[in-house]
Amino acid sequence: LTVLTSGTNIINRFHRRRPITWTGGTLCGTGQLGQATASGVTAKQLQPGFLTTGILTTSNLVLNSSVTATFEINGLTPGVDYDQIVISNANVTLGSAALNLSFLGSLVPSFGDTITLINVLNLANTVTGTFAGLPEGAHFTNNNYMYQLSYVGGDGNDVTLTTFGFVSTGNVRLWGGDGANSLWSNATNWTSLPAQGDSLRFSANI
Repeated sequence: LTVLTSGTNIINRFHRRRPITWTGGTLCGTGQLGQATASGVTAKQLQPGFLTTGILTTSNLVLNSSVTATFEINGLTPGVDYDQIVISNANVTLGSAALNLSFLGSLVPSFGDTITLINVLNLANTVTGTFAGLPEGAHFTNNNYMYQLSYVGGDGNDVTLTTFGFVSTGNVRLWGGDGANSLWSNATNWTSLPAQGDSLRFSANI
């Protein structure tokens, strides 16, 4: 048994033989862990990678409300552009842990892009509970893009973020159809060319 009580505990190696009981401090790195269980009320940080993005692999992972799980998101490739936890062959208990997402401010995803924060490899395993205050379908925003959180994402048992829309600008753009063609990109078809997040209104004769 390995007991983590304080400090920054960086594990970048194979550590499957001994379960980890974690009562304080930060657990981070890109290693392969066995069972990791958060215990007690002392504040704890869980951070895949460290100082850069990475993938932390565990078997059974048990969190509680004293844990803050932090993920850095700079793009769409796990381990390279964003942090990920991989659960190799066991279950996840989120236990109302806090979720802290650190987005690259200039990130520009496409509609439907998915970021898998926790990848549970075995379809027979489960994710139990939620992050604190974040039910299924909770929303996040970054750079005017909107993301939806799911605990049944991916192949049905992953924790994911999916781009689903844009923050409204409050502007309404009217289609007049007065251009030489019907292309949406033709500015003369609009009273003003729409931007992402604008509402669109079409005249009755369209």
